[in-house]
Amino acid sequence: MKTTKKKNIRELPRSLPGARSGRSVDMKCKEYDQTDYLDYIGFSMEKDRKRRFERHILTCDACVQGLKRAIELEQQEGASIPQGELDYFLEGLRFRLDQFGQVGSSLLLAAAADDKADAAADRVGIAHGVAVDPEGNRGFIIQCVASVSPEEVEKGSLVFNAEQVRRLDEKGVAYEPTSPCQFVESKLKELFTSHAVFLPFRLSRRNIHVELEHPAEEGYFTEAKSLTLTAIIAILSALTGRMCEVPVAFSCRVRQDGALFPGVGHVAAKLKAANEAGIREVILSTANQEDLPPQYLKAKDFTVRFFSHVGQVLSHLGLFAEETAGSLDLSPAPWDSGPRSPSWKSLVGIGVKKGVPKEVIVRLIEAVEDLCQMRNEMRPICTALVVGDTERIDALLPESEIRLVSTRKTPHPEGYLHKLAPVVDGELTSFVLDKNGRFRSIRKVNIALQGDFKLNPLLSDPAARFALISAVTEALIFTLDPWGNRVQAFSDGELVCRYFNGGWHSYDLKVLQETLTRVAADKGYDLKVLERMAKAAVQMSYLHLGGLFLMFPEGASVTAKYENRLTRMGIEMTSRPLLDLSEEELIKFAKEDGAVLVDSRGTLQTFMAYLKPSSSTPVEAAPGEGARHLSARRFTAEMGCFALVISEDGGITAYVDGKRIYWL
Repeated sequence: MKTTKKKNIRELPRSLPGARSGRSVDMKCKEYDQTDYLDYIGFSMEKDRKRRFERHILTCDACVQGLKRAIELEQQEGASIPQGELDYFLEGLRFRLDQFGQVGSSLLLAAAADDKADAAADRVGIAHGVAVDPEGNRGFIIQCVASVSPEEVEKGSLVFNAEQVRRLDEKGVAYEPTSPCQFVESKLKELFTSHAVFLPFRLSRRNIHVELEHPAEEGYFTEAKSLTLTAIIAILSALTGRMCEVPVAFSCRVRQDGALFPGVGHVAAKLKAANEAGIREVILSTANQEDLPPQYLKAKDFTVRFFSHVGQVLSHLGLFAEETAGSLDLSPAPWDSGPRSPSWKSLVGIGVKKGVPKEVIVRLIEAVEDLCQMRNEMRPICTALVVGDTERIDALLPESEIRLVSTRKTPHPEGYLHKLAPVVDGELTSFVLDKNGRFRSIRKVNIALQGDFKLNPLLSDPAARFALISAVTEALIFTLDPWGNRVQAFSDGELVCRYFNGGWHSYDLKVLQETLTRVAADKGYDLKVLERMAKAAVQMSYLHLGGLFLMFPEGASVTAKYENRLTRMGIEMTSRPLLDLSEEELIKFAKEDGAVLVDSRGTLQTFMAYLKPSSSTPVEAAPGEGARHLSARRFTAEMGCFALVISEDGGITAYVDGKRIYWL
């Protein structure tokens, strides 16, 4: 399809068109009658019939008129429907009809939107995406509603709100919400602060709220990556006061270099849903051109447009900031240029050194990023990928009972992985890929490896096991663990990167190990005790658990410097050597509010200790340090001790004598 740059964004009209004249007011529908209309506005129509009726009414003037009469009848007879629910129904139906510009909408507008001459303004800040059910068989429209503060602030905010997946326990009880929309939120924050297309809008200095709405019967959002472009259009529409001239839907993910890549899945189902909903134009990535069903090549009043860059879409819609229009190179950036993070570039470089082509490693990184926010409604996706020399990998890892029928190389591995990942559990098995990105086999990874291997002592199982596999096979390994939307990357026996909150973060545990060795020598601490605390801290950071460990020197009197909350609760704790505790026990103590106190001999004295350093102690807090970090700084400055602080966002910070000596 051609990517004609015809602008279809227009300035907001000041009034709605009035009802058409000469229309008959005595029409009857062959499929629905007055009983159906009363059932519908009374919220008692059966769900499937309700869905069919809502599609039908978009093109049936008789039903629009029948609904209007039913509403008037209910109001005349002292409607049992609460006015709030009736107003909600009317507004929703008015919007549904009005947004697609279908015939008959003006008749209902008289009843549904009294005194709303500027009702079209309600469409500013609204864009539409297309999603599919978990099986990919049926599509439906997602409405994205954005609001943007007109005034600038020192530090803006971007918040997404949506009905998302609940993680279920073994009994099927929801105990923790997951956040697939966090993926989009994090990506947009990076785009708005770094990409030249968006800098003139100064979106990082505005408060932005985005609401994702979908039909209630469709359940929760399980993934949101294809709504990235939809959210961008809604936000810029809200900021500029412009809206789409014709009904447009979007299904694209925007990469950090502005490219619309890779293509999204289930194109046929999405286009069918958009067409049935009255959408007149759908915008996709050029990567999806080969997926276009032939019936849409010459479809009447329905156009599919393909673009390769977000800037091209904004130019097509007339949403470019005036100072940037026509002055930017809209071609996708090469893999090693900004605004990619240094950690991302380092990971790509590791893959290239191992003989994996740049385009292959980039696609695989994109694929595991996607898996982070693709959720199975019963549980998060947990899987693993071992990429490298398949002969070495097969010689070490036994073959699984689950086998690939045929090996394959796919240009879009994220779709293939999303389909098979729930079956290939990363705690037990892993995909094996060769250096060209071809899926070769499924192998067992829950094995005991024999030999004299020197691994970083701060790694816990299963991270230690994957690090060992990477060392023996010289492979690059990606693991998605079952605790949440995070990826770990291993190479040459080390944990080299983690992906969470929408970005890659380097993890150099060798530096932490060296820091602990210096502290042990300077303070006379047992290095093994420090390593056990740090090992628990590394695991807690991955689980997004906050905590605080303190180790004070011999002879230090700290009793007056903290409040023993266990005593207040009527509990006593018997002192115990920290090395006698399991990692699980230590994490259990550390994740509670307060600090874990360890003396110079390595004995755990108490936990849940409320520190009481003097507020007058002079310390220089670093940017981003919270109350826990500031308390640790002051306490170590006063007592001359060592502190290890774990943040819920994954950071680990070490303090000695009030100074920060390490930050991960």
